[in-house]
Amino acid sequence: MNATCSMLPENNKSISSVDEKIHKRKHIVDYDGERRATITVTTNAENIATDYGKSITLTCDVSVIFTCFVKSIEWYKGKNKIKCCRDNTTKYESDRNNLELTIKDVDKNDLGDYTCVLNTIFLPLPQIVVTKQLIEILKNGESIELSCNISSRYKTTSVNWFKGSDEVIENRKKYELKGNNQNILCIHDVKVSDSGTYKCRVDNEKGRNESEGITVVYSLPVIAVEKQLIEIPTNGQSIKLSCYISSRYKSTSIKWFKDSGEVSDNRKKYESKGNNLNILTIHDVNGNDSGIYTCRVDNEKGYNESEEIAVKYCK
Repeated sequence: MNATCSMLPENNKSISSVDEKIHKRKHIVDYDGERRATITVTTNAENIATDYGKSITLTCDVSVIFTCFVKSIEWYKGKNKIKCCRDNTTKYESDRNNLELTIKDVDKNDLGDYTCVLNTIFLPLPQIVVTKQLIEILKNGESIELSCNISSRYKTTSVNWFKGSDEVIENRKKYELKGNNQNILCIHDVKVSDSGTYKCRVDNEKGRNESEGITVVYSLPVIAVEKQLIEIPTNGQSIKLSCYISSRYKSTSIKWFKDSGEVSDNRKKYESKGNNLNILTIHDVNGNDSGIYTCRVDNEKGYNESEEIAVKYCK
């Protein structure tokens, strides 16, 4: 059931006295023969049947657009209000929110029209619902989209996005606003610095509202190298290459590479130790150890590689 909310005349400025509109959904209880009772939901032609002596549950489909607040839900049989409880002491039982009405021990006295009544209050400010509250960055350089659904009874005057307290300024190389009312923020070429909490702020002629926060998390391992240049001073010595690792998820493997080829863990030549601080020790160095080294870390969400560490031989 799609419903709308009515407004008060413009001269009534009191939010507490705004008009309340009643929306109804009708259920018709009828019998099919002598042994079964059939309930027809008139809005979607849904049929539910049960034997005498059993129970039937009616559901109130609250799909009121979200510029409305549902103040209360009541059930009626014909014009008579039904008194419900949740302690099995009456003919009728309802759930905590009154969205469902259960008629127990069905008999012929239960014939009639049943109606759920929604008492709604109109909300003047823009209403904003975020599509996803958590977005993970799973690959460096990809693009991600943050979106919010906006509903406003009054004309929307502006839609702005914020990261923390800073407004996001559209720049198509990095930030791009999409949608009919800029309700989609596309972030290009994502990296760890794009992690944070984002919000959508909407203004209309009656005021301003903000969405819940959308958290963008960097789910890949974060790797920082200690030095990007290491010189080999003398043959036969040992040198150490270090990388610092932080990860939202447990690291599953740490590997070192030289010129794109994996460095095998051979204690006579190479030795890799540590988790949060991983150190590759190269023993008995010589000119052949010159090259570009990188550290690769995997976790359950993917992998990341460190910046390059250049090892040079000093003659």
